[in-house]
Amino acid sequence: MRIRWREVSGHFDESVEGRLPDGLVHGTTGADPALLLLRYQALGWRVEQDGRPMDADGLRPTEDGEPPTLVVHPDATVSVNLFLWPGDEIAFDVDAREIHDQATFDVVCRFLVETGRALATDVDLCTEGTTSPFLRYSARTDSLGLCP
Repeated sequence: MRIRWREVSGHFDESVEGRLPDGLVHGTTGADPALLLLRYQALGWRVEQDGRPMDADGLRPTEDGEPPTLVVHPDATVSVNLFLWPGDEIAFDVDAREIHDQATFDVVCRFLVETGRALATDVDLCTEGTTSPFLRYSARTDSLGLCP
């Protein structure tokens, strides 16, 4: 089932300052960032760390010892900030200014699905600053759907 832009456009209201819908990848482990990187590269998506394309060496530690943040470009118009937090948590956000029609929303949907499939886990997208998802990829049903 394809989710229509008109059903979710309010969650990407770029007129609201700081509107960065937040995402969470459930039940991740320490090995998952490398698996995601491999999946994204296999899909031909550009992945950057510190403004530089990822290379064969993979993830680089940051200068201040913080977990790395990656920028994933599933296409030329949409970028996703991927946060690799301590405790094996993977979170992300999308810039609402980049999501403005069905085509760009479909890119976000594909990101959720490919991320969930790569790790066989659920992936949520929530309104910024909340933990209540409006969109979820379910690994159990291999489907993307709206949340009540």
